Amino acid sequence: GHSKAGQGLQAEVVRRHQAGDMVTGKTHLGRSVGELRNDEVVYLQGTEPDCTLLPHYLRELDALIAQVGAWLRGPNLDLDLHGSRSSAMCSAYPAGGSRYLAHVDNPNRNGRVLTCILYLNPDWVEAHGGVLRMYTGGCTVDVAPLLDRLMVFWSDARCPHEVLPSHELRYAITVWYYSEAEHHRYTTAAVEPCPQEIDRLARQLEGIRSGQCSLETVEEKEQERQGAERSLAVECEKYRLQLVATSQALAQKETELQAALLTLRQKNQKLQSATNDLDSISQLVLGLQRRLEGAGSASADSPPSSRGGYPVENGGDGVAVPVGTTGDGGY
Repeated sequence: GHSKAGQGLQAEVVRRHQAGDMVTGKTHLGRSVGELRNDEVVYLQGTEPDCTLLPHYLRELDALIAQVGAWLRGPNLDLDLHGSRSSAMCSAYPAGGSRYLAHVDNPNRNGRVLTCILYLNPDWVEAHGGVLRMYTGGCTVDVAPLLDRLMVFWSDARCPHEVLPSHELRYAITVWYYSEAEHHRYTTAAVEPCPQEIDRLARQLEGIRSGQCSLETVEEKEQERQGAERSLAVECEKYRLQLVATSQALAQKETELQAALLTLRQKNQKLQSATNDLDSISQLVLGLQRRLEGAGSASADSPPSSRGGYPVENGGDGVAVPVGTTGDGGY
């Protein structure tokens, strides 16, 4: 039989669907939704008032993935379980052939590391369709969406997968666990879908589905591409650091030039002050010269001095002698 917890979760998701809370699923690959997927989804944190069993399931899932992370942790697993889990995507695939074409959950380093899907379909039979088809290890594996079945797999190109057409209503809850560092770079860089990347992934998936290439070949090429991108990233970081150092050096030179300019301005102010002082001294000298010249002119224009009413001349011995007399007083 099925667990009561699974049945309770299924009832919570069904209520959301019947209440009209779900909307058509969207894709980050840039394609029209109908071309790639036509499921209906609602994202829940588990803190909503009417969520009873979902918070308990998320806690149990966190504990399980913590153990998985401890087993798998290594240089190729960048998994941080501290606050790096997505909200729960509750999905419904309407009857009538709704599907999700082959894809990977992390085609552009969006941070997703592990994908966890819990299926909620108690009465599923093969005729209902809607199986999860995995392309991994060079083979194809179909997984029936039975109630209480939990699927955990890599989110990147190692595990391409698709949902085959569903002929009956199909429910599931999907949660992703992130590499916090990669997810932060993705969200802060605002990465836009790249049409060339979309086409490349589509060709790879089509090659795997048609048997024209194996998953191992795709993985090798993917590793080569990622290695080249890492080398490019290293070179870009090196040039970035050089630009930062150059920018800092230019900023230092600018500071020095500003200090030199300030010194020149101060010296110019002192020179201007000295020039003003010289102008003032020149004006004083010019005024004194004019006064001296005026005094000399006044002395030249005054009458000769006389004694007793007679004009006097200077004798040879420096004694003033009246004009017309002799030195011994004769007339």
